[in-house]
Amino acid sequence: MLQSNTPKGGKNRAERRRLAKATRSTSAQAKVTGAPAGTQELLRAEGFRQQGKLDEAEKICRGLVINNPHNHAPYVALATVLDQQDRREDAYHCYKQAVSLAPEDFETWRRFGNCLYMLKQFDAALIAFKKAVALNGDHLDTLLALGRTMSHLEKPEEALILFDGLIERYPNSAEAHLQKGLQHQTLGDHSRARSALERALELNPKLTEAHFRLAAMGETADGVDAAVEKLKELASDIQLHGEKRAGAYFSAAKLIHKQKRSAEAFELYRKANEVLKDIAAFDPNSISHFVDLSIQAFNADVFENMADAACDWEAPVFIVGMPRSGTTLTEQIVTSHPSVGAGGEERKMSQLTEALMRESSGTLRYPTHVGFVEPATLLPIGDQYRNYMQQRFPDALRITDKNPFNFFHLGLISVLYPNATILHCQRDPMDTCLSCYLQYFGDVKTLAFTTDLGYLGHFHNEYSRLMDHWHSVLPGKIMDVCYEDMISDQEAMSRMIIDRVGLPWDDACLRFNENERGVRTASQWQVRQPIYTSSVGRWREFETQLEPLRAALEKAA
Repeated sequence: MLQSNTPKGGKNRAERRRLAKATRSTSAQAKVTGAPAGTQELLRAEGFRQQGKLDEAEKICRGLVINNPHNHAPYVALATVLDQQDRREDAYHCYKQAVSLAPEDFETWRRFGNCLYMLKQFDAALIAFKKAVALNGDHLDTLLALGRTMSHLEKPEEALILFDGLIERYPNSAEAHLQKGLQHQTLGDHSRARSALERALELNPKLTEAHFRLAAMGETADGVDAAVEKLKELASDIQLHGEKRAGAYFSAAKLIHKQKRSAEAFELYRKANEVLKDIAAFDPNSISHFVDLSIQAFNADVFENMADAACDWEAPVFIVGMPRSGTTLTEQIVTSHPSVGAGGEERKMSQLTEALMRESSGTLRYPTHVGFVEPATLLPIGDQYRNYMQQRFPDALRITDKNPFNFFHLGLISVLYPNATILHCQRDPMDTCLSCYLQYFGDVKTLAFTTDLGYLGHFHNEYSRLMDHWHSVLPGKIMDVCYEDMISDQEAMSRMIIDRVGLPWDDACLRFNENERGVRTASQWQVRQPIYTSSVGRWREFETQLEPLRAALEKAA
């Protein structure tokens, strides 16, 4: 399921309450601040953790937390075990307690930052990493993490300065050169990006992301066939993490695909996705269930009954749709207007749903019980998003939010911000799904459905079902932006979009490829180019291989 974009409700909340209660109940007996944390027991727990015996390690750590509630070390040990089980929300609470007990401990802040980063809470991660760097400014991995976090927060210029400084101090850091190349690519400087990526590969030939980025630009230091053989060899290395192996397959596929060797390329794309599929563990039923709940919860009456939760803020422009449906192109056109701030792929809206559950003490579930939430409870939730975006763009008349998965939350968005603009990007389903399948997103948990043609068809069907519902209960609220219409008549569609956004026309919107803002998404190369037509009807190149996708899409019909 979309881990960072669909709400998690009250998952593990009872467990956290039990831990907090146990800690409070023993606080009286642990008045001796800084009581010994049970060094031998910590070592025993760490031994179990390294052996993969996580239940045993967790049991020991929980006992230490209860008996030593004023010592940070047991909290860190427990958080580490929870992290290893991908229970990062629970780990977050342990790290939070640990840094409050040991605010000058570098290692605790560093781990807390990593946890926040994995939770995609990048604003908080930035604070944690800065605190860690203030305590130890020579730790390379933490400095790299700080730069990556800046990049996620749409601060490529700041990140580039940091990585340039790191390369001066650590000239043989392949990761620093890689990240420098990624920032140049985000900013549209492909010549400098190429140089940095090539240097990264000189230092570490196994950096599959560097291979992929160069392949996507059509660059390779060797001949294509020689490069492909190296990448295949890399992909077959079972010692490499699965995502790195998949990245090598994708890189090889991109190089071959550019030579019009379609059948060979598709086989490599298939192998890449097979590797990722095992990691992603997508559950198609979870998507269907969430869509069912959303349709039931957000009926037409909800928007009238919740009117008191609304604010009259007109600035947000939500750009939604399937990945690879034209959302980046649409944002690039809109943000070429001088009055628009480019918010990029914000994750705040999905975080708002979690905040909503916290406000209701975990007794309600999103979206099931949204109609039972008091409007007064929603007002501060909506203010969080507005204040955050206004701080980012204090002078902008309009601010884009291009997280495509906000289509899950259009009901809540329309309750909170009835005057917001919603642009829904549409593209031929076969082209959309194929483009997802051929793309290495580097975020397999979030985009788990892209690893299988049948999954893609199912996800697209559920997305379409939910969008049909939003159109039904919010008539006239959502503007459909057809990718094919944009390709055939860019000016006409661009003028319609800017008019819908409520701004006077500006000719800069026709020169979207000259927009100098940073673009971090998979479309960063394409949006630097003028409009081209080769992406329309692209699926016909692989018509035979795409029968599973066609069959899945036809189930909705």
